[in-house]
Amino acid sequence: MFGGATLDATGYYHGNRGEGQWVTPYVRTSAQVPLSMRTTDYGLDRFGGTSALKWSWGNHDLEVGLWAENARTTQQRNYFALGNEGYTSLYNVYEVQTPFRRDFLQRYTTQTRMLYLQDTVRLLDDRLTLNYGAKALSTTTRAQSLVPTTALAQGRIRAEDNFLPQVGVNYKLDERQDLYASYSKNIAAFGFTPFGTSQAAFDRSRSTLEPEESQTVQVGYRVQDAQFQLSADAYFTKFSNRLLTTSPCTAVQTCAAILSNVGAVHSAGADLALMWRPVEGLSWLNSLSWNRSRYQDDYLNNGVVATSGKDVVGIPALMFSSSASYQLGNLRLDLDGKYVDKRYITFLNDSQVPSYWLFNAGARYDFGRVGGVADVALALNITNLTDKRYFASTGTNGYVASDPDGYNQTMVVGAPRQYFMSLDVKF
Repeated sequence: MFGGATLDATGYYHGNRGEGQWVTPYVRTSAQVPLSMRTTDYGLDRFGGTSALKWSWGNHDLEVGLWAENARTTQQRNYFALGNEGYTSLYNVYEVQTPFRRDFLQRYTTQTRMLYLQDTVRLLDDRLTLNYGAKALSTTTRAQSLVPTTALAQGRIRAEDNFLPQVGVNYKLDERQDLYASYSKNIAAFGFTPFGTSQAAFDRSRSTLEPEESQTVQVGYRVQDAQFQLSADAYFTKFSNRLLTTSPCTAVQTCAAILSNVGAVHSAGADLALMWRPVEGLSWLNSLSWNRSRYQDDYLNNGVVATSGKDVVGIPALMFSSSASYQLGNLRLDLDGKYVDKRYITFLNDSQVPSYWLFNAGARYDFGRVGGVADVALALNITNLTDKRYFASTGTNGYVASDPDGYNQTMVVGAPRQYFMSLDVKF
């Protein structure tokens, strides 16, 4: 293009279909069968494109770009009979049966538009690099109820901000060391969360809903040598308009959630990573992360819920991982482990899941060319070496304000010890 400018443009499409299944005792198949298969079926079609115009002017590298996407999502909650006349497929009940009850059928259309402009400047013989710019972002979501429902709302919401600045600086102390810092402001699209409440509650809150906003400051240091690489950084993020949803019913029931704006969340943290190669063939990577994220305000839900000063749910304060790999000729041995700190599962921090250690090991031998085959390799991997019982994820069906007795356990357990053997063949 003109003056050495370049234009990059990309289009895309993404489609996804799926179903989640849950046997529930709250909806009966019949008087003789007190259970039914509850499913959540979803479909997603999204298409869009990105474009970027880049050109140089003196020591400036300029870029202006656009992202546009349209997405259409459907979600439905169905119940299928169990027993002699029940389902015949565990993969997708909806494809082989007609539901005897439907709680909701929602259609969401989401339109996203983003425009950005940025400039990169190199100074002091390229030792100092400045990157600064801003973007404008707008996301509009419309929800439509295709069948009558009391569990979900319909309507339209928009998250928009026409000035989201971002600034970064990198300074090379020498050929081995860098200092860097950055500041950024962002907003998060609402997604479908505001529609997960009753129609009356949505209508009351729609005019006052504000998108979650974040402002982040980060500083860091990097150094690398032939034997090691080290990076360390610290950050602080201020969130505003944090939205929480709490469910007044059990996880396998369908009901309208309660949406609350809990105000601000402050998150401070630090990361440390070290890659060490003490001898030929051996590499050892260690990383340590510390984070403290806390709610700054109380919120109202049939009274004051005292979340101010409480830790954010589902976030461990400390995480550590270590991974060692040794290459001895055609044989490679791997051993890794990680530590995850305790996580709170209620907004009032009166219930939690414990911390855990997890270890994995693996070995791989490359036989090279075997007969007419270009490359043959055999690998054995063992995950969860100690067969640890732990919770891999929390809040899979949302969190509640308080649960000191631990009844609201919407969590997923981690996999037990597993063995995997694979044969890789390249022709």
